[in-house]
Amino acid sequence: MAKKKKNVKAPVKNAVKAGALKVNEVPEGSKKKGSGGMILMIAVIIIAITAFESVMIINKDKQMNKKPVLVTSWKAIYRSVVCSVVYNNDYISVDSQSNQIQVQDKMSGQVKGIFEAKSGEPIWAAETKDGVIYAVLKNSNALWVIKNYKKTAEYALNDVKSASGIVADSKNVLYVSDGATGKIYKYSTEGVKLGEFAGIGDGKDKIQGSIGKIFIDAKDNVYALTGGAYCGVKAFTSDGKFLVEFKLPSPEACQLANIAPTPDGNIYINYFNGSDIIVYNSKGKLIGTFSKDITGNFAITSPGTIAGGADGYVYVGTYAVAVFSPIKY
Repeated sequence: MAKKKKNVKAPVKNAVKAGALKVNEVPEGSKKKGSGGMILMIAVIIIAITAFESVMIINKDKQMNKKPVLVTSWKAIYRSVVCSVVYNNDYISVDSQSNQIQVQDKMSGQVKGIFEAKSGEPIWAAETKDGVIYAVLKNSNALWVIKNYKKTAEYALNDVKSASGIVADSKNVLYVSDGATGKIYKYSTEGVKLGEFAGIGDGKDKIQGSIGKIFIDAKDNVYALTGGAYCGVKAFTSDGKFLVEFKLPSPEACQLANIAPTPDGNIYINYFNGSDIIVYNSKGKLIGTFSKDITGNFAITSPGTIAGGADGYVYVGTYAVAVFSPIKY
């Protein structure tokens, strides 16, 4: 009689041993190790970002507090200055107390000559390449021509109602700002109108509020100070194309503010109330402020005026006239 076969089950291939990991399960130790690595990486990133921000803040503070090199300083002869400008080798001041236009050498302060107004009240002046001075008067549309410190001609600027500033460009074209209309007019040296731009209104190419003094840079771009609630600066090309505009720190900043635009595109402004010079770049961003030169020996107090810039120097009228080299930002 045949023997019965034992009922033996066939072995299961790839059987999972007792205690083996399930599919996709990570060992407990590995979990802790991976989690710790991630935390460390995040900490490193945070530290790196913090360090970068600290470096950026330090560099920004260093830039904001940069000081200029004092080239020279000399005594001004004005008693109450309403205007100081630099053309050619001349530092020209309009002194409201003595009703004079005073001319000094821009580097030594040596007096070159004085024009004394017998009637009328000059408020701003410009000088062409041939050394002729042109002045506009308070509440007037008159243009005075001054040669060898004597008035030689007078023109009526028929479109102007109340002149607030005048500049001369590299081609001997005169630009006159009109406080009544907000316009900037272009004239020949004989008082012949050549064009106009700006004017009160909305839009980038217009003036909101009022227009005051105007200034010019080495590229013949014109900068206007705007007043009232719109206390700030607005710049145009010589053809009236809008360039940039920005506000000043406070309406008080506009009261005695003047502008010195330098060849690198930066704009230096005297902030009388703060006894500071504030510096903006060509895009209207505040990039620096100073009240002393780099050595700390010349301290600016109540800067009544600032001038120049186009010739590569900045002239600050305070208790003396200080001549600075522009700061490299």
